[in-house]
Amino acid sequence: MVIRLHKKNSLPGRAVVIIPKKVSKRAVVRNRLRRRVAEWVRVNFKLQTKPIDIVFSLKPGVEALSRKVLQYELQGAASRLHI
Repeated sequence: MVIRLHKKNSLPGRAVVIIPKKVSKRAVVRNRLRRRVAEWVRVNFKLQTKPIDIVFSLKPGVEALSRKVLQYELQGAASRLHI
């Protein structure tokens, strides 16, 4: 998983989730992962009050993770970036 940050001058902040077909050929799986990451961002960040853009790029293997493990991985990656 790769997370990129871009600080900007204006509000609101935005989040983008990129899931390539290498992760899964099935759109159902990719959309489920996208919804899980978007929900995690909604709950853990107040992007309306932060002037940042966040890009989440998921890598192959993430589709096998459970919801709890995915949340743990996201939290670890976010803490390394100090967001």
